[in-house]
Amino acid sequence: EGAFIAIEPQTGYITSMVGGSQFDASNRYNRAVQARRLPGSAFKPFVYGSGIYNSVISTATVLPDVPIIEIDASGDTWSPGNYEGEYSGMVNIQRALAMSINIISIRIFDLVGADRVVEYASRMLKVSESRFTPSPSLALGTVDVTPLELATGYAIYANRGRDVIPYAVRYVVDRDGNEIINVEEEVGNIIAAKEIEGTIQVIPEAVAYIMTDLMQGVVNHGTPAYAIRNQAGFTKQAAGKTGTTQNWTDAWFCGYTSDIAAVVWFGYDKSFMTLGKGQAGAGLAAPVWGYYMQEVYNGMPDPRFAERPEGVENKGVCWYTGLIPGPDCHKISGGIGLKGSKVSKMCDGNHYEMKSVIERYMEKQGLTE
Repeated sequence: EGAFIAIEPQTGYITSMVGGSQFDASNRYNRAVQARRLPGSAFKPFVYGSGIYNSVISTATVLPDVPIIEIDASGDTWSPGNYEGEYSGMVNIQRALAMSINIISIRIFDLVGADRVVEYASRMLKVSESRFTPSPSLALGTVDVTPLELATGYAIYANRGRDVIPYAVRYVVDRDGNEIINVEEEVGNIIAAKEIEGTIQVIPEAVAYIMTDLMQGVVNHGTPAYAIRNQAGFTKQAAGKTGTTQNWTDAWFCGYTSDIAAVVWFGYDKSFMTLGKGQAGAGLAAPVWGYYMQEVYNGMPDPRFAERPEGVENKGVCWYTGLIPGPDCHKISGGIGLKGSKVSKMCDGNHYEMKSVIERYMEKQGLTE
């Protein structure tokens, strides 16, 4: 089965919705709004977003991509791994999100704290905090969500952090043309009231800008890049993230331009059934998203994300330690983050333990990268 939903971030209007195959009187199950499924890595932007929001990370942050073992209060252990069982040592989070490195998402989750991740994701997806289990596995998307809920969260990023209230029916009239209800107007009034009250921002615009910058890297250089840019031929500004669940039971792509946020899902209604080995979001869902966007923008003006807002500044940290670069730090990770958020400690230049075996060998031989 499959599901698809697209939302205009500025209005909340649902422009496209596919609930599955063969919708009729005996089959009215709309997977786009009713099917709760595990999002897998499509949830990671809300883990990273909570890290940005709480000033725990910036896009310059580097973290160790090495095997970890989580031990809970009862003494039970959990040993998560990356998709293909490979590890990269110190990794910039821009590359970590683009390549969907599980270990880095878990490390960010641990740095931020379960409660703060849950609170952030609950606000963005507009679901109760009780839906989330505050364990480290949440960093890999172990929460049941609908395509509509995911689309809402991504639409808020697309709308510069401003609230999005999805609706599918604009208005209803009777047979004489008399208006019975006008949902479009009601939603507009709610948004206008939030503007006046100063509650329109679900997250600061600066956080949404930074996350959009990160997710543009995913589309341009990450796991879905070939499917969207080459296979579908959609080359305009876009941001998003793939998602694949264990045993390839769900394949997702969630993404947006400045004008539209859209989510694609494939899977079986029986969630234990696999799509087949290697059938991931990048190969199944991302091309569909790309083809859809290519059609949407056929003859339309190119989408453009907003310019950098106040509250965002350039960042730089030592590649090996993640600390403020000292005089002996010659490899710097650059990026952007919230203004005023900074690492408080300066690197002492002791990088030896953090360097890979290859880097140590090259230094010993007098070679450079």
